[in-house]
This record gives sequence, C-alpha cells and structure tokens, in this order.
Amino acid sequence: MAFAKDNDALNMKAFVLLCNISPALREEFLKQDRIFIKITKVINQKPVPEILISRIAAVLQSFIFGHPRASTYMIGFLLFLIEHIENQCVFDLFSSITSPSFQIKEFAEIFAQLKFEETIIKELEDPNSSPEKRAHICYIIRNCSKNLYFSKYFHSQVVVDALCDLIPLNNVYADGHLWQAISAICDETTQEMMEGILFKAFQFVIIPTHDVHMALTCAWDFIGKMLLLVGDERFGESFQLPNVAINLLVQFPNNSNLVGALFRYIRNALKIPGYCTKVLTAFVPFMITAISENEKTAASASCRMFIGDLTVLRRIHPEANKAIKNIDLFHNIKDDFVDHYFECLSESYGGEAPPPQNNGVITLQNLMRITD
Repeated sequence: MAFAKDNDALNMKAFVLLCNISPALREEFLKQDRIFIKITKVINQKPVPEILISRIAAVLQSFIFGHPRASTYMIGFLLFLIEHIENQCVFDLFSSITSPSFQIKEFAEIFAQLKFEETIIKELEDPNSSPEKRAHICYIIRNCSKNLYFSKYFHSQVVVDALCDLIPLNNVYADGHLWQAISAICDETTQEMMEGILFKAFQFVIIPTHDVHMALTCAWDFIGKMLLLVGDERFGESFQLPNVAINLLVQFPNNSNLVGALFRYIRNALKIPGYCTKVLTAFVPFMITAISENEKTAASASCRMFIGDLTVLRRIHPEANKAIKNIDLFHNIKDDFVDHYFECLSESYGGEAPPPQNNGVITLQNLMRITD
C-alpha cells in the first residue's frame, strides 16, 4: 500500500507509517529483505511514476538514517535514483547521505565501487538535464567535496573539467550552485587543474551587475582561495580586481555574504608578497573614507574591523607597514578612529537584564502571591 500508484488517504497513511516505524520493526524489515524486494519490484515496472520515486526516496532515507550500516546493501537503489535528482525527495536523500555531518566510511566505499562520481557527472553533462537537476547535482558535488570519505573521489580532473565546461549555465539558481561547487573543490590538490576556471571567474566578476546572486559571491570566494594557492603578485593583473571589489562594496554595502567574500579575498592578499602592497594601496583609502562617512552598513563595519586589525598587523608585517606609511589618509584617521575603536572594544557592554514588565499579564510569581 505504501508504494501504491494512487494517492488516496489509506495508501498515504501506510507510507507515513512505513517511514516512521519503530527501530525494532525497521531492523526486522531489513533482515528479511522485505523493503529490498518491494522496491525492486516497483522500479522494474517502467516507467516509474513520480509519486513512487518520491516515496522510494523517502523510505530509503528513513531506513538508511535509522540503521546506517545495516542499510548499505540498499545503496544500489541510489544509482537508479540519480537520474531523478531534480525530484525534491531524491535530492533530500542524496544531500543527507553526502552531507559532511554524515560520514559513514562504508557508504563512501560502496559508492566508489559503483562509480558514483562518474554516474553523477554523466547526468550533469547530459544536455537534456534541466537547470534544477544540474543545480542539485552541483550541490551534491559541493557536499561530497567537504565530506571526509567522499572528497578524494571528487577532487579530480574529470570533475573539474565537467564544472568548467558548464560555465555559464545562464540560470541564476543553477549558476549559484555551480560556483558554490567550484569553490568547494578548490584546494591544494585541485589548484593546477582549475586554471581554466580561474580565468572564467575573472571574466565573470568584472561583468557589471544590478543584482547580487550566490554565483557572484561564490566566484569571489573561489578567487580568494586561488589567490592564496597561486601566491603570485601578478594574480588577475589585467582584470583590476581591487577596483572591481571596491565598486561592488559601494554598490552593495549591505549584502553581508558578498562583503564577507570580498574581505576574505582582501585578507588573503595580505599573505602574498607584492600583491599585499597593491591591495592595501587600493583599499585602505576607500576603507578610511567609508569609516569617515559613519554609515551603518555591513561594508563599513568590515572596513572598521580591517583597519583596526591592520594597525596591529603592521607591527609584524613589514610590507603592510611600508605600504600604509605611504597612505596619508591612514595617519589622519589614527586619532579620529583607531584609538577610539580600541577603547570601545575594551569597554564592557550589556549588563543585567532589566526586570520584566507585567503589562497586565498575571505571571506565575504574581499568581502565587494572589493565592497565598
């Protein structure tokens, strides 16, 4: 009944009960292969209706998370479901299993034997795949790259090339997840593989925009990571990245996600000899102006924190110290902002909570007084 094609009330109750049965009964079902046999019969009846695909995914998720290691033999069903990953229940199943917080070594080993990464890349490259399907697959790649047991299978040239070939997807939702996946797999093992993507990232972030979406934020996050890995003072030289970043901070001062990505790029720049001077020369005057205007935005708050940190960092960072010595505005702001900033940081704040206001409501304490 739980896997019936129609959606009447009785079948729905059977489905809900199956997803929420007791651990002991779930274990008994697994021992006798009842779920395995039933799902096999359902998926052999092609085509499988969308409602049954959703129910299969929900039941598998219930059993896998109820008894993870006892459910490993059911992983074969997951390969059947990959082609339906645009289905929300199927996506929820895969995103849960590949989540960095769900790390079961046996699952990753079986997925590897079944060539899970090849199957998922094949679906990603399918020209008939919808933007939603590609977005979901990119999210799974992002998950796998952060999962201890899955990551080694996704930090590969095959995955990098597949993602690179998709840029751009020309869909806000899909492009956001694409760049999120790209940023997630960026590390020491993939740096050299991602030179082609880096050039596309430079081309993407310099395009003028009237809106900020996840793609732009994740592209800057990726650029910040690659800057640290490449370590070249000529990084993105022809694209004038500092000026592009300043324009975005002016245009979108309250987009905290974008502001965060831009400041990670700036802070990473301080670790690159030669590039550090270029970035400080471009950004410090802008930051001081933003602080002086005294506007309450995410960008100005980040500027305050950065300038405060820079006054401390300069003592142990010769290049940074030399760079800001040549910026007159920095010396002018010391008395007006820096000293006061550190005084504010050292002051206590908060205090005891004020007594609660009654506002005509009889509290338990008042009720006890009344009844005494």
